[in-house]
Amino acid sequence: MKYSKVGFREVYKKFCLFDMTDTFRRALREFPGVREANAVLTYGYIDHQAGLTVEILCACKKDGEDISIAQGNDEVRSFVRIGAIEDARFEHIDKRIAARFEKKLKTVSRYESDGNEGLRDRKDLDHLRDYYNPDDVMVILRKKGKEKGECVRVRLEGITEMFVIGELLDESYKEYGYHEHDMVCMREVDMDGKISLFLDERSPENDYGIVCNAEFDDLREAESEKLLGEQLFEKVVKVYLEDPSEKSFAQLFAFLSTDTLWVPMAAHISGSDEEVNLKPDILENSGRFFFPIFTAEWVIVKEYAKSFSIIPMKLKQVLEYTLLYDEKELSGIVINAFTSPVEFPIDVVKRMLEILVNMREDGISE
Repeated sequence: MKYSKVGFREVYKKFCLFDMTDTFRRALREFPGVREANAVLTYGYIDHQAGLTVEILCACKKDGEDISIAQGNDEVRSFVRIGAIEDARFEHIDKRIAARFEKKLKTVSRYESDGNEGLRDRKDLDHLRDYYNPDDVMVILRKKGKEKGECVRVRLEGITEMFVIGELLDESYKEYGYHEHDMVCMREVDMDGKISLFLDERSPENDYGIVCNAEFDDLREAESEKLLGEQLFEKVVKVYLEDPSEKSFAQLFAFLSTDTLWVPMAAHISGSDEEVNLKPDILENSGRFFFPIFTAEWVIVKEYAKSFSIIPMKLKQVLEYTLLYDEKELSGIVINAFTSPVEFPIDVVKRMLEILVNMREDGISE
């Protein structure tokens, strides 16, 4: 098989043995057994920003049906974007091989739990997907009531009962009221058995950038406000990550201090009286430990729902809990760890808590 012939589903979340190429050999330079290798074992995942990627697991030597697998390297991450190897031949390897690379696969598992799994599973959207990044789709942007429109790229971010949500990646040629990097809501339309995504021009009555259409006139105001809040928060996060200034910090802090936050907690039974305690999931990043919090329930990965309770908290509660947590030395908190992560170290946690305490003493509502 070749990616250029079969597409992303034959690589995504699969163990693939690729023929050795110059690109792979360079990526394997810190792995054992490269000199004798003529193949490489990989695992496919989707980087939301960069697209379909294969994680290097180890060098291999293939002789007919026999495959010799060299030792991997858990200390070094190496990966290749699919565009660099789209014409390299590969075959699938039994997924039971995963047991040998548990640590490496745990590292890439965060890419599989970033809130887009449901959309990636939608095969009815495959004909709209970008060749290299399946999270990017073609959307028709059009004037209201007109059949013809302009095709633009949108990066899928989530889905509600009524809309598909995404980030507009292109600046349109015509004036529709939307611009590059706007968060937009699209509606699905069945056209001759194939799903198409439509985004109508922004109209004066459409303050939230949500598709205003007769069939969606019953959209509740609360739902509109919720989607607006999520869109604005994503923009504030983007500004802060690009320029972590006092102004951008103040904007981000304002959102966090007024909204409800969501914290995954697991129930633990302790003591002879079987007392039940809730403990948070602590995430590790390069040897540092973070207390994860989320700004909306939809950004919490589905896996949390299986063994965790999702507890609503205010920012002050989160900050106090972080500073009192004594089972591990925490480096800070991380917001929306699986979508647009923002890390705040302990000194910033203390600063935010001090601000909130002062606000309360001054009679200002949190």
